[in-house]
Amino acid sequence: MGDAAVHLSGPHFLQIGPPESTELYELVINIQEAGNLYSVIPPSEIGAPITFQYSVMGSSYISDDFNGLQDTVANAMAVVEVKSQAAFLASYFKGFPHLTFKLYCGDKILGSASIDLQELSKFSNSKPFVKKSKIFIKTLDGKDVTEAESLNPYLKVEVSLLPKNVNLYEDNVKKMLEAPRLDAGDAPFPSRNTFTQEFQMDPLSPPPPNRVMAHLDEPEHDILSDDLLLPHEDGFMFHNDSISKQELSENDSKVRDLHGRREDVIGSPHHATVNSGKPNQLNAQTKSNFRADILPRQYIREAAQKTCEELEDWKEQQQEIFKYELKMKTEKHLKKLSEEWIKQKKDLETTLKEKIDNCQNLYRKLEEAISDLVVKSERLSLKEDELHRAKEELDRKYTTKFQELRKASQLHQFDMEQKIHAVVVEKNSLTSKLEERDREIAHLKETIAKNSSDLSKDQVAALIEDMVISLFKNYHLNYNP
Repeated sequence: MGDAAVHLSGPHFLQIGPPESTELYELVINIQEAGNLYSVIPPSEIGAPITFQYSVMGSSYISDDFNGLQDTVANAMAVVEVKSQAAFLASYFKGFPHLTFKLYCGDKILGSASIDLQELSKFSNSKPFVKKSKIFIKTLDGKDVTEAESLNPYLKVEVSLLPKNVNLYEDNVKKMLEAPRLDAGDAPFPSRNTFTQEFQMDPLSPPPPNRVMAHLDEPEHDILSDDLLLPHEDGFMFHNDSISKQELSENDSKVRDLHGRREDVIGSPHHATVNSGKPNQLNAQTKSNFRADILPRQYIREAAQKTCEELEDWKEQQQEIFKYELKMKTEKHLKKLSEEWIKQKKDLETTLKEKIDNCQNLYRKLEEAISDLVVKSERLSLKEDELHRAKEELDRKYTTKFQELRKASQLHQFDMEQKIHAVVVEKNSLTSKLEERDREIAHLKETIAKNSSDLSKDQVAALIEDMVISLFKNYHLNYNP
């Protein structure tokens, strides 16, 4: 059975199974407590609103926003009214044996927890289902949030499925509206049968043996046949303990015939007049085995009076028994409630003590974390100061070095420019001197060429050699002072 089998039936109910199902059930899901959620909430999301979402019978439910640091959840109860039958509900929960709660922080899912509802697969009307369970929230990959169980996030959930008959309620309301108004003195007096049905009890002692008046409270037993009475040492008694309607109908005519004789023997009621001459005529016609006519009327009156007194005594005895049993049951119930209250008080005290211990442990851990943060903050401040001083020192050294290098570069540039200028000047002077020597060599060549005819080769060579030597000397003198 899937979600398709669940649909709305009118504005108030869900329908599971065929439309002929008229039994009404109430499914209540209550998230009573959520704890240790700080261990699953990211530090950046602490303080953000937290919600729980779950789906049951094709409908989704979501709780109101609450703070993750609190242990209580406000308005986290969902009531679903279902029209179905116990067999269909058992089949539904057999197919869906788990109810999953998802923890959301905004639009982000942080974890989930599941409660086992396998017991509802055997649900019946005679035994309503109520289950309280503490379930732990796990991460999306199905792992525990922490290794310590006491620090794991958890939910305390109560799930109940109770039968609720709408038709019976509507019929009772209709009867109340149609009932006539009661005036003073019209209140009906409850009969002993009604009293016995409302308060079931086991009598400690049986009623007295004389039971002539045993059935007088029932309307169909107001008039009894004389054949049903037998003489007894204490009066009259019935020959059997129960009288069926068939026996009453068979003896109805005999009862009407003998009613006049019984009134004449025991005493006529205030609303009837009896002819004293009728009993003999009635006795001859009925041929009854009624033997009361052979007993004295005084004996019958005494037996009836004794029977009434015994019944009154038995009634008082039963009332005392009822009062005693009611007192014992009340004391037992009060004792049970007191024990339950003491047990719940101890459980609450134990839970409170555990929560106080957890809070103290968390407080100590928080103090340790804060002290560690303070120490780390101081260390970071010292490191920041050292880095700031080192940066300032590096900036100062960089500025000084840059200025020194810039000054040295300028001086070197100035020296190089001076040297280049000197070299250029020297080059220009040498160039002019070379040009002058070239002119001298050309002049000497012309002179030699003119006088070559008069001079011999040896003289010419000696003259050239002398001229070259003189030129080299002049060169050395000019360039090597």
